[in-house]
Amino acid sequence: MADRLNFDPRNIPPPDFSSNTYATIRRALIADADSPGITSEAEAQQLLRDQWEEENGILRAHYETQLEEDQALVDARIEEAAEEQRIRDAERKAKEDELVTN
Repeated sequence: MADRLNFDPRNIPPPDFSSNTYATIRRALIADADSPGITSEAEAQQLLRDQWEEENGILRAHYETQLEEDQALVDARIEEAAEEQRIRDAERKAKEDELVTN
């Protein structure tokens, strides 16, 4: 999953799998012989909820990794800027010391 997430998946509420929007899917799960253990609306809803939570968990993990990578990049840039400043300070001090000794 290389795509960048521009949202926090924790803010996505789960769908209402008991609504009419999902009625056809629930009925198909109940009727499908390849869906063992799905014999009621409640079981179909639970399966849909479980699948949604699994996918959302994957998105959350991806988002957390993305945040960690972003922070590592910020930290690296801060360290790089600090190192550049140390080099400038050392060069300035060396020039000042050279002027004092001459």
